[in-house]
Amino acid sequence: MYWAKLRKSIVGLNCKGFLGPYFAKIIRIGLPTGLEFALDGIAYTATMVMVGWIGVTAQAAHTVAANLTTISMVAIWGIALATTIRVGNQWGLRNYVALRTAGVVGFALGGILALVAAGIFLGGRHVLPGLYTAESEVLSIASVLLIVVGIQQLSDSADGIGMCALRGIEDTTMPFIITVLSRWLLGVPLAYILCFSLAWGVKGLWWGLFVGKLISALAMLWRFDRKSRRLLGKLKT
Repeated sequence: MYWAKLRKSIVGLNCKGFLGPYFAKIIRIGLPTGLEFALDGIAYTATMVMVGWIGVTAQAAHTVAANLTTISMVAIWGIALATTIRVGNQWGLRNYVALRTAGVVGFALGGILALVAAGIFLGGRHVLPGLYTAESEVLSIASVLLIVVGIQQLSDSADGIGMCALRGIEDTTMPFIITVLSRWLLGVPLAYILCFSLAWGVKGLWWGLFVGKLISALAMLWRFDRKSRRLLGKLKT
């Protein structure tokens, strides 16, 4: 009985006018998102390579700081992905008031989590690295890096949630462009300059990436605010 129903459904399926437009839409939305993830990951890999040029101790401290900030970002990304779902749901319903509310709530929740994480990193910067190693030199460098980690929590949160909120309204091309400009034309070059040209060492890499992420976060916030306000304007016309 079930096979008969399945066969009837398959035979009766008309793909004409379906596959082309839907595939094109998936590629239009998904390709920039995939490239965005790839370029973001490559940027962090590039900094890992540059840390290797400094030395083993700096690389160890960098790994400790990166691991700790990854823990906080897992929670924040949970909020970010939920924001995509909530915003996307209201986008489909054309409920633009609720859409903007969903985005604002996402930013607020992410900001709260970021502040909590920042407090933990800044307050525990002399304790947390000790969970990974007992090397005094690594601990000293890692405690300095956690200052940057703590400060950048808000920008990381706003950047990730802004990116996901924009995905909810099918806006992925501009966030991709923002990522390219902020990471590769600003963040990575600035990280190199601060680290090697100005001799800041590994902390220069983190400050450089922070500046790039901050610019990206501000751009994502501005774009979501602008686009959601335009959608609200449609309701008044």
